[in-house]
Amino acid sequence: MTPLMMLKTLLVRLRSSGHPDRVHDEISEEMRCHIDLLAEEYVRRGMPPEQARREAEQRFGHLLQIREHAYDVRGGGWVESCAQDLRYGVRMLRSNPGFAAVAVATLALGIGSTTAIFSLVNAVLLRPLPVSHPEELTALYSAYRGEEYVGDWSYPQYRELRDRSGIFAGVAAQSGLNLSVTIGDRAELLWGNIVSENYFSVLGMKPAAGRLFVP
Repeated sequence: MTPLMMLKTLLVRLRSSGHPDRVHDEISEEMRCHIDLLAEEYVRRGMPPEQARREAEQRFGHLLQIREHAYDVRGGGWVESCAQDLRYGVRMLRSNPGFAAVAVATLALGIGSTTAIFSLVNAVLLRPLPVSHPEELTALYSAYRGEEYVGDWSYPQYRELRDRSGIFAGVAAQSGLNLSVTIGDRAELLWGNIVSENYFSVLGMKPAAGRLFVP
């Protein structure tokens, strides 16, 4: 189904939910037109008018069932059912405010936790890093007997790798640490990184103003 057809279907269903009596009248009028055309065809074949009318109605089927089915196809029944369920749910919650409060709190916690988890997954896994060519980044770690662990890279080792590897377009170093930052009479513990002077240039990042590190 194309987007235009989906939009038309949605508009028809919204119209059906807002004016159910008008939609029922339109369906009934369409059904009467079909029955009249079929009865006229029987009359042309030589059948008496009354008998032709009865035959056309029998041939057309159970009128009430057909009308309700057409109403459901147009979306009116589905929307009305949703509205009835919503009204019933509101009445049940109003009749038991304690249960309603617990239900609302549970929904709020579930939606909040789901949103927080998705935000984290989106930031860490789905959204690309805000650097130039993030798909080309890789992290290097030390290894001891096949077991990977972080640390034990000395600065001379980093310089040797940076200047002589010939494999990477650029190599930068970083080391995480806790920092105590004092602003006025207030001190805060923050997480930071010690980085090499080419850290931002290797990542392809440029300052919004001023300049970055120099050797």
